[in-house]
Amino acid sequence: MIILYEYPLSMVDDLGFRKFCNTISPSFNIVSRKTIKRDIMKMYEVEKEKSMKMLSKNRSRVAITPDLWTASNQNK
Repeated sequence: MIILYEYPLSMVDDLGFRKFCNTISPSFNIVSRKTIKRDIMKMYEVEKEKSMKMLSKNRSRVAITPDLWTASNQNK
């Protein structure tokens, strides 16, 4: 949920979220923000490594550019 919907890591500290999780599954162990951040960074490193390996096999050049004209935060 945190990655998919870009929720803040602090949501795991929210009382409402904790009650919700306990209602759905009382045996579910809610992890800390620190644990979530560590897990996300591990996932990022794995995906980054896979992307770099794929790009290194490419014999042509690749250009990566952001599309700022249609971004919802274009004024930032």
